[in-house]
Amino acid sequence: MLVGDITKVIENFAPLYLAEEWDNSGLQVGNLKNEVNRVLLSLDASERAIEKAIENKCELIVTHHPFLFNPVSSIDLSSTKGKSIEKLIKSNINVYSAHTNLDVTNEGVNDILANIIGIKNKKVLKSTIYDYLYKIVVYVPKTHEHNILKALSTSGAGFIGDYSDCSFSSIGIGRFKPLEGSNPFIGQLNEVEEVEEVRIEAIVTKKILHKTIYEVKKAHPYEEVALDIIKLENLNEQYGYGRVGDIDPISLNEAFDMIKSRLGTQNLIVYGEKNIQIRRIAVCGGSGSDFIVDAKKENADLYLTSDVKYHDAQLAKELDLVLIDAGHFYTEKPVLNKLKEFLNKELENHVECIIFEDPSYCYDIL
Repeated sequence: MLVGDITKVIENFAPLYLAEEWDNSGLQVGNLKNEVNRVLLSLDASERAIEKAIENKCELIVTHHPFLFNPVSSIDLSSTKGKSIEKLIKSNINVYSAHTNLDVTNEGVNDILANIIGIKNKKVLKSTIYDYLYKIVVYVPKTHEHNILKALSTSGAGFIGDYSDCSFSSIGIGRFKPLEGSNPFIGQLNEVEEVEEVRIEAIVTKKILHKTIYEVKKAHPYEEVALDIIKLENLNEQYGYGRVGDIDPISLNEAFDMIKSRLGTQNLIVYGEKNIQIRRIAVCGGSGSDFIVDAKKENADLYLTSDVKYHDAQLAKELDLVLIDAGHFYTEKPVLNKLKEFLNKELENHVECIIFEDPSYCYDIL
């Protein structure tokens, strides 16, 4: 399997158009045409993660945090980053990163964190983008109408709310003249042909638009397929940072124990009033201090995130919001299991996926 085959699957799950403009998700080092048999999944392409990839003969490292975050003007092989780049290239290891697109996508970093905490009736904490809807319109001989309907269904087009396979068909007359060099399915060269055709239209999301076009063209009998792609004003799925929702009421001390147990961490940094009942929780994997006010607006009793600074804690106290810093690593690491499960399913276990379990930076609280 090629690097490009794997990255295409990842981008179906976490499309690059969901990433922030300042982000650098995508291929970091390597060649999309390189062969891959084994993948290392890690939050970072740290020195130890690279060594783990070499040790396990992995040809691809998939990270959450971009290996090359800032623009590179030179590669100094005596620097730490330069040495890592040299080691990757010499070891024929490719690196691909899915960062803010994996943060905001459905079943990405934040959904997985919310699921682990046990949040019910969850919703996006801070919206960043809506998935645009398109209408695909295709014209096909009546004899092949069913083929196109099946292709639309297979690709995932035609969903409206809780209904699937939604489409509309109308009958008309199609006209065309095959010219020299063409190989018409119907008609003769240089003669205008009239054919009873069906106009089929269905709704498709931006996420699967290219897949839908591919499936329709594959199923269509004509060598030149007449289809229209129309961008709609309708808004579809909402994407964004963090999640917020309800939990069965527990004391704050019970919440501490639950969070430590489910995230696998021994330590939490806690800011705020201790003697309260927790009924509503907001979470954001990684650095989520920017969304403290959003958590309060959503009536959260507790906001779980990481990388909390002095003035962030001050703000939470003023808002009467309990703020918990569980660590960047521990709030994002759970997505690696989801990514492994997803890749195993989509790639049908044709490549082996290994999770790098260690934190990128080791430290002790004394």
